[in-house]
Amino acid sequence: MSFFPRHTGAFSVPITQGSFRTLSRSLLVMAALTGLGVRLARSVFQGQDPAPGPVALWGFYVLGSAFILAMAALHLSNFTVRRWLWRAPAFVLLEVAAEMLVSALLIVLDREPSGTGSAHFHDWPSLAASTLLFRTLLVLPFILVLAGIVQMVRVIMVRRRV
Repeated sequence: MSFFPRHTGAFSVPITQGSFRTLSRSLLVMAALTGLGVRLARSVFQGQDPAPGPVALWGFYVLGSAFILAMAALHLSNFTVRRWLWRAPAFVLLEVAAEMLVSALLIVLDREPSGTGSAHFHDWPSLAASTLLFRTLLVLPFILVLAGIVQMVRVIMVRRRV
Protein backbone atom coordinates (compact mmCIF):
# COMPACT_ATOMS: atom_id res chain seq x y z
CA MET A 1 0.00 0.00 0.00
CA SER A 2 1.46 3.36 -1.00
CA PHE A 3 1.38 6.42 1.23
CA PHE A 4 -1.15 8.10 -1.10
CA PRO A 5 -3.72 5.51 -2.08
CA ARG A 6 -6.13 5.87 -4.98
CA HIS A 7 -9.13 5.17 -2.73
CA THR A 8 -9.78 6.59 0.72
CA GLY A 9 -10.87 3.19 1.97
CA ALA A 10 -7.36 1.75 1.53
CA PHE A 11 -6.34 2.65 5.09
CA SER A 12 -7.88 0.63 7.85
CA VAL A 13 -9.02 2.95 10.62
CA PRO A 14 -9.78 1.27 13.93
CA ILE A 15 -11.96 4.11 15.22
CA THR A 16 -15.50 4.81 14.13
CA GLN A 17 -16.43 8.02 12.39
CA GLY A 18 -18.03 10.70 14.49
CA SER A 19 -21.33 12.21 13.54
CA PHE A 20 -19.65 15.40 12.27
CA ARG A 21 -17.37 13.41 9.95
CA THR A 22 -20.33 11.40 8.68
CA LEU A 23 -22.19 14.65 8.05
CA SER A 24 -19.24 16.23 6.24
CA ARG A 25 -18.90 13.23 3.91
CA SER A 26 -22.42 13.71 2.54
CA LEU A 27 -22.40 15.90 -0.57
CA LEU A 28 -26.13 16.52 -0.43
CA VAL A 29 -26.20 17.45 3.25
CA MET A 30 -23.19 19.78 3.07
CA ALA A 31 -24.47 21.56 -0.05
CA ALA A 32 -27.98 21.86 1.38
CA LEU A 33 -26.74 23.26 4.70
CA THR A 34 -24.54 25.74 2.86
CA GLY A 35 -27.33 26.90 0.57
CA LEU A 36 -29.80 27.18 3.41
CA GLY A 37 -27.41 29.12 5.61
CA VAL A 38 -26.23 31.53 2.93
CA ARG A 39 -29.68 32.36 1.58
CA LEU A 40 -31.25 32.83 5.00
CA ALA A 41 -28.35 34.99 6.18
CA ARG A 42 -28.61 37.07 2.99
CA SER A 43 -32.32 37.53 3.53
CA VAL A 44 -31.88 38.65 7.13
CA PHE A 45 -28.91 40.92 6.43
CA GLN A 46 -30.15 42.61 3.26
CA GLY A 47 -33.73 42.83 4.50
CA GLN A 48 -32.75 45.23 7.28
CA ASP A 49 -34.25 48.69 7.48
CA PRO A 50 -32.30 50.93 7.02
CA ALA A 51 -30.21 49.18 4.42
CA PRO A 52 -26.65 48.29 5.48
CA GLY A 53 -23.84 50.52 4.26
CA PRO A 54 -21.31 49.50 1.62
CA VAL A 55 -18.64 48.47 4.13
CA ALA A 56 -21.08 46.21 5.99
CA LEU A 57 -22.34 44.81 2.68
CA TRP A 58 -18.83 43.95 1.49
CA GLY A 59 -18.04 42.44 4.87
CA PHE A 60 -21.13 40.28 4.60
CA TYR A 61 -20.13 39.11 1.12
CA VAL A 62 -16.61 38.28 2.29
CA LEU A 63 -17.90 36.30 5.28
CA GLY A 64 -20.50 34.54 3.13
CA SER A 65 -17.88 33.62 0.54
CA ALA A 66 -15.55 32.34 3.25
CA PHE A 67 -18.40 30.20 4.64
CA ILE A 68 -19.14 28.70 1.21
CA LEU A 69 -15.45 27.94 0.55
CA ALA A 70 -14.99 26.47 4.02
CA MET A 71 -17.98 24.17 3.60
CA ALA A 72 -16.75 23.02 0.17
CA ALA A 73 -13.24 22.40 1.52
CA LEU A 74 -14.62 20.63 4.58
CA HIS A 75 -16.59 18.27 2.37
CA LEU A 76 -13.83 17.66 -0.16
CA SER A 77 -11.21 17.03 2.52
CA ASN A 78 -12.82 13.63 3.09
CA PHE A 79 -11.89 12.44 -0.41
CA THR A 80 -8.89 12.05 -2.68
CA VAL A 81 -8.14 14.84 -5.15
CA ARG A 82 -9.20 12.60 -8.04
CA ARG A 83 -12.75 12.51 -6.68
CA TRP A 84 -12.82 16.31 -6.39
CA LEU A 85 -13.18 16.47 -10.18
CA TRP A 86 -16.87 15.63 -10.01
CA ARG A 87 -17.60 16.50 -6.39
CA ALA A 88 -16.68 20.21 -6.63
CA PRO A 89 -19.05 21.00 -9.55
CA ALA A 90 -21.75 18.81 -7.95
CA PHE A 91 -21.34 20.76 -4.70
CA VAL A 92 -21.86 24.03 -6.59
CA LEU A 93 -24.96 22.76 -8.39
CA LEU A 94 -26.54 21.29 -5.26
CA GLU A 95 -25.70 24.36 -3.18
CA VAL A 96 -27.31 26.66 -5.75
CA ALA A 97 -30.34 24.35 -5.96
CA ALA A 98 -30.74 24.51 -2.18
CA GLU A 99 -30.40 28.29 -2.25
CA MET A 100 -33.02 28.58 -4.95
CA LEU A 101 -35.47 26.39 -3.02
CA VAL A 102 -35.01 28.64 0.01
CA SER A 103 -35.30 31.67 -2.27
CA ALA A 104 -38.63 30.42 -3.65
CA LEU A 105 -39.91 29.94 -0.10
CA LEU A 106 -38.73 33.44 0.84
CA ILE A 107 -40.47 34.89 -2.24
CA VAL A 108 -43.72 33.23 -1.14
CA LEU A 109 -43.22 34.77 2.32
CA ASP A 110 -42.31 38.15 0.72
CA ARG A 111 -38.92 38.11 2.48
CA GLU A 112 -36.51 37.69 -0.47
CA PRO A 113 -34.65 41.00 -0.96
CA SER A 114 -34.04 42.30 -4.45
CA GLY A 115 -32.69 45.78 -4.97
CA THR A 116 -34.70 48.17 -2.81
CA GLY A 117 -37.74 45.92 -2.46
CA SER A 118 -38.79 42.31 -2.36
CA ALA A 119 -38.20 39.79 -5.13
CA HIS A 120 -41.08 38.21 -7.03
CA PHE A 121 -41.27 35.00 -9.02
CA HIS A 122 -40.44 36.79 -12.27
CA ASP A 123 -37.09 37.71 -10.62
CA TRP A 124 -36.33 34.12 -9.66
CA PRO A 125 -34.65 32.97 -12.93
CA SER A 126 -32.24 35.90 -12.84
CA LEU A 127 -31.53 35.25 -9.16
CA ALA A 128 -30.76 31.61 -9.99
CA ALA A 129 -28.52 32.50 -12.93
CA SER A 130 -26.53 35.10 -11.00
CA THR A 131 -26.17 32.78 -8.00
CA LEU A 132 -24.95 29.93 -10.19
CA LEU A 133 -22.46 32.19 -11.96
CA PHE A 134 -21.12 33.67 -8.73
CA ARG A 135 -20.79 30.29 -6.98
CA THR A 136 -19.08 28.74 -10.01
CA LEU A 137 -16.59 31.62 -10.26
CA LEU A 138 -15.99 31.47 -6.50
CA VAL A 139 -15.75 27.76 -5.70
CA LEU A 140 -14.16 26.12 -8.75
CA PRO A 141 -11.01 28.30 -8.95
CA PHE A 142 -10.59 27.96 -5.18
CA ILE A 143 -10.79 24.17 -5.45
CA LEU A 144 -8.25 24.15 -8.32
CA VAL A 145 -5.81 26.16 -6.20
CA LEU A 146 -6.49 23.95 -3.19
CA ALA A 147 -5.88 20.80 -5.25
CA GLY A 148 -2.58 22.24 -6.49
CA ILE A 149 -1.50 23.00 -2.93
CA VAL A 150 -2.47 19.52 -1.76
CA GLN A 151 -0.44 17.95 -4.55
CA MET A 152 2.58 20.18 -3.81
CA VAL A 153 2.48 19.24 -0.13
CA ARG A 154 2.28 15.57 -1.05
CA VAL A 155 5.33 15.85 -3.31
CA ILE A 156 7.26 17.67 -0.57
CA MET A 157 6.27 15.06 2.00
CA VAL A 158 7.35 12.18 -0.26
CA ARG A 159 10.72 13.86 -0.97
CA ARG A 160 11.41 14.44 2.72
CA ARG A 161 10.50 10.88 3.53
CA VAL A 162 13.04 9.41 1.11
